[in-house]
Amino acid sequence: MKRQIKTKNSGFSIVEVLVALGITGIVAFAVSSLLQNQNKEMTAMSEKMVAKEAETFLTKIIDNEEYCQCYFRSNILNLLTKAWQSPLNSEMPGVYSSIPVACTASGAPYLKVGQNIYKSKVRVSDIRMENINELVTGSGNYSGDLVVEMDTSRMVRPIKNITTKMVFHVDPATGAFQACSSSSSIKLPDPDLVWIAVNRNSTNSTTTPVNLYNFCALTSVQSGGDDGGGSDRCEVSYNTFAKNWTLSGRRGDDPQILCKMYCYR
Repeated sequence: MKRQIKTKNSGFSIVEVLVALGITGIVAFAVSSLLQNQNKEMTAMSEKMVAKEAETFLTKIIDNEEYCQCYFRSNILNLLTKAWQSPLNSEMPGVYSSIPVACTASGAPYLKVGQNIYKSKVRVSDIRMENINELVTGSGNYSGDLVVEMDTSRMVRPIKNITTKMVFHVDPATGAFQACSSSSSIKLPDPDLVWIAVNRNSTNSTTTPVNLYNFCALTSVQSGGDDGGGSDRCEVSYNTFAKNWTLSGRRGDDPQILCKMYCYR
């Protein structure tokens, strides 16, 4: 009599296979989400670093008197609204040459509206000035914030606009730009006092040495009598080519006036 030998040839059931596939899918999804989050964090950190580098660049170029003059040249400030009559230049090149006559931009712009910041995915959406205030009435000396706004729609996380505080000088009569500098480069304590005396029916002026002062502002007019029928005047001006400041005064019929300005190194 032949004996039949039964062999057990059982595999995984459909339920077991589905459970295994479900666990594998969950693990794969978790790993994928973790990698995506890590990539987002790395991208966000990279965007912050690019913005910080751009802020450093902005501060350095504003501290550079010649670059500052090239970037803002030909701009005119509306003395009533305290706003530039035309938008600021939409491009900030890394270097200017032929300063200060031609101010030729060299190489690709480092900051440009509508363009990514140098070899990054961070895009500039606007370059403008905000919070413009006159430091001393009638002096032509102003402070303001130079702002570079980012296109936050392209970022992992929105970041603050790049803002650099600066001071600038315009012609007190026309508003034409003349000079500028970062406010951090100006030593506000202990300014030098420069003054002139202007006698009756005459004019007088004094000019500072070349490159001695970053910034000068009219501080006071001391009269020896009446206002001379409105013919007295003290003003401060900056010579872009000679790179010095001039304090000038005109006197009417009264004996004498003193024109004074503070100058910061």
